[in-house]
Amino acid sequence: MAKVIVCASTKGGVSKTTTTVNLATAVAERGYRVLLVDFDPQGHSSLALNVITRDLPHTLSDVMMPDDKGETVPIEKAIYKTTIENLHLAASYLTLTLANMALSGKVARERVLAKELRKPAIENQYDFIFMDTNPATDILLMNALAASDYLIGCSKSEFSSLDGVEMMLDQMQLLKDSGINPEIKFLGVMVSQKRETKHDIDTMETLKKRYNILGCTTLNTKVNEAFREGTPAVIYAPKTTVSKEYKRIADELIQRFESGEL
Repeated sequence: MAKVIVCASTKGGVSKTTTTVNLATAVAERGYRVLLVDFDPQGHSSLALNVITRDLPHTLSDVMMPDDKGETVPIEKAIYKTTIENLHLAASYLTLTLANMALSGKVARERVLAKELRKPAIENQYDFIFMDTNPATDILLMNALAASDYLIGCSKSEFSSLDGVEMMLDQMQLLKDSGINPEIKFLGVMVSQKRETKHDIDTMETLKKRYNILGCTTLNTKVNEAFREGTPAVIYAPKTTVSKEYKRIADELIQRFESGEL
């Protein structure tokens, strides 16, 4: 049964997409069956895998929102193979942002995505499901959290990013307390784009005091180059410290998965 891991923050620019794409790819490279759910209307995870979603017959928009006939499509129709072995993509498009309005009056609107991802046909097909999210406290984010087993908080080594982690944990606690997803667990924080400045060093110390730190990457131009080329950094520049860190975290997740800890 697949383990669903959402990478999230209510703040933008904290490498949610980079973290999601590279962890998913690193795990897939180890031979595990992985689904990457691009649940951000910007569709950056899809772009990072060189998938042009406007050309696709179906995306997650069609899964989350009914058409003119009041019908939605099963998530299987929005899942596509990628050029990376063992890695599939549930693709996103800009129209997904309309789901916040379309679902506003729907009963159990927070569990629309969970009902699709938790189908046996999906859960039994994959070992891991990684999910990218939009930086907002909206119905889309609630759906992502409701469908997940674990949360990875994403942050830069800047004090302005700390609120994004705190607000995400507050959202997670709301879902636990309401009974929507009482079993979701917080794995820790992935820190990105760290610089060797006093501000960044002080921020890291604060983060370490508050949270479990899964890993930390430094600023590296190869990450942006990889995105431009539509190739994950762990493949595009495998020898960089950024790629090695993502691979290390992926191996740790796999070890915890194999041991039954996850």
